[in-house]
Amino acid sequence: MGNSYPARYNSNGVWQLNDLYKNSITHKNFPRGHSRMVQMGGLTPTYVNTMSFITMETTGNASDFGDMSTATIEPAAVGSATRGIFAGGRTGSAIDNDVIEFFTIMTTGNAADFGNLSVGRQRAASHNNDTRGIFGGGATPTIQNVIDFITIATLGNGTDFGDLTAAKFSPAGVGSGTRGIFLGGGPSYKATIDFIEISSTGNAADFGDLTRGCAPTGNGVCSRTRAMTMGAEISGGSDDIIDYITIASTGNATDFGDMAAAVYASGCASNSTRGIAMAGLSGGQSNVIQFITLASSGNTVDFGDDTVAHHRNGACSNAGGGLALTS
Repeated sequence: MGNSYPARYNSNGVWQLNDLYKNSITHKNFPRGHSRMVQMGGLTPTYVNTMSFITMETTGNASDFGDMSTATIEPAAVGSATRGIFAGGRTGSAIDNDVIEFFTIMTTGNAADFGNLSVGRQRAASHNNDTRGIFGGGATPTIQNVIDFITIATLGNGTDFGDLTAAKFSPAGVGSGTRGIFLGGGPSYKATIDFIEISSTGNAADFGDLTRGCAPTGNGVCSRTRAMTMGAEISGGSDDIIDYITIASTGNATDFGDMAAAVYASGCASNSTRGIAMAGLSGGQSNVIQFITLASSGNTVDFGDDTVAHHRNGACSNAGGGLALTS
């Protein structure tokens, strides 16, 4: 039968917990949770349809995952324990793409059709819990306040959830499992923060303000308790500021630390302990991957390099906001 586990039982024929732990780290075929981040699309400066991935608990360079059906910039992405989903964005022929695609997050391969958003758009924000994906705001190029939701396990089109407090594009979207947060955005580099309760429907409410007005353009990460922006577009360029909020409360953001360099339009995702930014615009297009430890405060640390230098890419993980893992 190949590898088998040592027959270590107690008097009742039940595995001892310490033996299960020992075998979990010594037998490679014992299932262990690990989190994967997948980024997709972007501008190199040409539009690309490539996808790449990293294992979030380690450090190192990204590997090829597969392809999107169409080269796309600025897609919004969500991930469950099993599926990654991206929606909208801009293609070479459409600035208001409404296509939703999905992939199995722990299996490399190409994306497949999922459905369509209620309103095609680029530069939307996204977040999710274990069952629902949320897409809010964006531009068609008309600036939108629309919030859509999907059921991650079921193919189909986006359904109306409610509206943001104001129309905006390029906010950062993060979700704790219960609350979804929209941070900043354009036009005019807003500092405002909105929130929703993901499991219900209805309009967003005011949460507080970031430390400055900015358009984080997807540069958001979170744990179950904290949400951060990792760099942003500001008037005149980009910045290196990392802000954080406590998700369960309301109030203004606090300084967390700094990025290694001013950057925006990265693909960002998180697991329960780390927030990771892949690529972005930092003077020119970058392939740098950097991370923070969510529970502490401080500056980013180098993780490795993406497969290509680009920005305006999307990203998701199978453990965003500390979601439970299945493998």
